[in-house]
Amino acid sequence: MPTFTRAVMRRKPLDQLVREADQEGEHGGLRRTMGLGQLTMLGISSVVGTGIFFVLGSAVPKAGPAVVLAFALAAVVAGLGALCYAELAGAVPVAGSTYSYAYASLGEGAAYLVAWCLILEYGVAVATVAVSWGQYLNEVTDALFGFTLPDVISQPPGAGGVFNLPALAVVLLCSLLLIRAPGSRPSSTR
Repeated sequence: MPTFTRAVMRRKPLDQLVREADQEGEHGGLRRTMGLGQLTMLGISSVVGTGIFFVLGSAVPKAGPAVVLAFALAAVVAGLGALCYAELAGAVPVAGSTYSYAYASLGEGAAYLVAWCLILEYGVAVATVAVSWGQYLNEVTDALFGFTLPDVISQPPGAGGVFNLPALAVVLLCSLLLIRAPGSRPSSTR
């Protein structure tokens, strides 16, 4: 097999993954800090945030009453995806991610593609929710103070905007909130 093909198809054995995870935990590397409840809330908030703040605004006018069926179908598909992820997490017993699961089962090339797909997914989800929250922020300033920002700096590019200032403000405020959260700082082991 050529070198490139061999490198792309290379898989990391499970015992090596477990050994490396144990060594990282001993030397101050990445540790498990989120429990089942926190991970569940993170997943639910991502789905609900995107669903409520973006999908409803664009789906309801087009789908009408069938939007309930669409959401039920999406819930079933998301549940099946969660079961697949739980199966992978049970098969690869390390504090890892979809990348490490793909690396162990499908190889380095597939894991690389999975990692970039996840980065794109998170970027789209954050942008979508930020634009929706930015529009809500603009509506609140209109209701409270009687002014709105011009569309050029308050709408997404598809709606006539060039730079979405409220969306940027929302992302920065959420980032500051996460940075300042009491549970977000690692505890000292000394």
